[in-house]
Amino acid sequence: MPTPSLPRRLADSWESGSLLDPVRPVRDVSAAGGLVIAGGDAIHVLRPGTVRPGWHELPPDTGLRLVAVEPWAPFRYAFASRGHLQVFTGGSPDEELFDATFTSPEAEPTHMAWSRHEGESMLYMRARSGALTRLRPEKQVVEDIDVPPMAAIASDSSGTMALLCLVPGEEEVWVSTATGFETRPLSDIPGDDPDDPIHVYLAVSGGAVAYSVNGAGTFVSWAPDEELEFCDDLMWGPIAFHGDDALFCAYSVETTAAINRRTRRGDVTRIVEIESEWAPDAELTITALAWDESRRTLWGASPQVGWILAKEPVAKGQKGLLVN
Repeated sequence: MPTPSLPRRLADSWESGSLLDPVRPVRDVSAAGGLVIAGGDAIHVLRPGTVRPGWHELPPDTGLRLVAVEPWAPFRYAFASRGHLQVFTGGSPDEELFDATFTSPEAEPTHMAWSRHEGESMLYMRARSGALTRLRPEKQVVEDIDVPPMAAIASDSSGTMALLCLVPGEEEVWVSTATGFETRPLSDIPGDDPDDPIHVYLAVSGGAVAYSVNGAGTFVSWAPDEELEFCDDLMWGPIAFHGDDALFCAYSVETTAAINRRTRRGDVTRIVEIESEWAPDAELTITALAWDESRRTLWGASPQVGWILAKEPVAKGQKGLLVN
């Protein structure tokens, strides 16, 4: 398939760059309500209406893996590190609300998502074992959820939640509704290679849901009555919806990383391309994406490039090409 190209016209180009100077490693990013949290060897916080982030240093052995911003007031945020989960107020200054320790590596989360049930806001966590739990911050309680092992979870700004199941015979995506869950069968069943364990990225926006799996590709369904279709013009990697009608997907090949945007109509454009001058054996990766509606900006996380931003085109912009 032909490689998507960067826009030819300046007016169509996404203004891109790195927010941290000097660059620091970032492994995950989450955005909601104008609050953006990026995590790596520190917690970086960009508050609503601001352009410069603050940060909290973390101990060297923290091993931060995940961050998740609550998509509605009071906009709390959680971060998971090696053996640890913490939840903060999201205000200024931040105050710690919850602190817990995981009993084993298998209990540590690989995915986190905020959702609401009967008006109560909860943080859902998918463990490395596939088990699903939820934290009820007001009650300081963590509960087990009686569902099959899940490969990934995600939620959107309204609280719609998606879960992806790979249990043999039950390979499907669950999407929450006002009365429960509706399911969509997977069109391709990824295999698990012990030498290359699968990692599933999942995204949901209203009725649209998408997943991406290393080695299998990216798949999207734009509405409950539509099948999950293979996006043959995308690779695989972190994904995020741009509203309900477009999907971002990032992928990396050796010393090059890129972010492509695919519309519901099937048009694909490369919005960011990052090239590294490192030696060929130094891999360049993008590990997470998050769309920030308030700033019309896509945020990305990279352990090598740091906190990436790509701003939606306006009259004045610049070519979406970075050289590190």
